[in-house]
Amino acid sequence: MKERLEMEKEEKEDEFKLKELEMKERLEMEKKQDELKLKQAELEMRERLEMEKIKTEMVKEESNTKVQSKSEDFDAAKNIRLIPKFCEKTVDKYFPQFKKIANNLKWPMPYWTTMLQSVLKGKAAEIYSAHPSEKSSDYDMVKQEVLKAYELVPEAYRQKFRSIKSLIRNLCGICSGKRRSI
Repeated sequence: MKERLEMEKEEKEDEFKLKELEMKERLEMEKKQDELKLKQAELEMRERLEMEKIKTEMVKEESNTKVQSKSEDFDAAKNIRLIPKFCEKTVDKYFPQFKKIANNLKWPMPYWTTMLQSVLKGKAAEIYSAHPSEKSSDYDMVKQEVLKAYELVPEAYRQKFRSIKSLIRNLCGICSGKRRSI
């Protein structure tokens, strides 16, 4: 009987320990779930804050673009760093690139030559300074004069093409002459 009582006591103790373990596990699980919920709430808050930042940046950019579209508010000093560098070797590619940037940033047309002259070098700078101020404020005229100075007008391209064409004919003639002698 004593043994039986001891066994019952041990069984109850085991049951108690088992319930205690189950309770601990349940508490740990609840704690982990609470932590996960907290982390999820933090992530959601961060995402909301990030979205708010993006929205405010977009509003700022929109207001900056609106301000720049008015010619009286145009600030050349702020935009000068956006002008591509002028390279005398690629003058023909420079003007379309400049025009694209000016159009995308909605620069007022009267300011284009002012912005352009700040990066001109060599022959292009000489051409710009040689013209009177009323002519040098016309972008298309300045562009044509610079291209002309670098001989990048259609006639110059035609002459280059013809000279290369005649060079190729001469080379073909020399090559065919060598074949005959072999």
